[in-house]
Amino acid sequence: IDRVLGAALVPYPRQGYPALGLVIYQIDGGSLKGFRLPEIVLDQERNVGREELAGPPGLEGRYQITLSENPFGAPYYAGYVEIEPHGDAYRVRWYTPRLAYVGTGVRLGSTFVVAYSFNQAPGVVAYCIGPDWLVGVGANFDRETLSYQTMHRAGSPLPPWSTARPPTCS
Repeated sequence: IDRVLGAALVPYPRQGYPALGLVIYQIDGGSLKGFRLPEIVLDQERNVGREELAGPPGLEGRYQITLSENPFGAPYYAGYVEIEPHGDAYRVRWYTPRLAYVGTGVRLGSTFVVAYSFNQAPGVVAYCIGPDWLVGVGANFDRETLSYQTMHRAGSPLPPWSTARPPTCS
């Protein structure tokens, strides 16, 4: 969405992370519409599903899960999601109907990227995709500050804002 690539990050070894998932949402006021990569369990290939949430604007509070489809279009789960700002990052919890997943999120413009797991939230990075570069902003669940990363093809110029948080990726 909006030229954003998301990645889930875990410490090595993967202790406490039996499975990882990723959701990339497009924010439109209190509506979040996204693509969901279901939990990946060590080398297990999965396809992309969809998830939509409705709640207050501003990425804070309770959001009702209005659509959750598995990769084959069938309904997947129902419930709600709690989004809580945590410094410059976000803590995200899915209740389906009880607490099922915990995640860490970052926002780039109108795109919200969340990495999640069952019992311990992983870190997350959202990369802006350029012609020869990736500029990313990342967060860990237990920290309130963001980290920044830049990767580029050898010999290619960097975007002018490559040492700070990208303003948007579109």
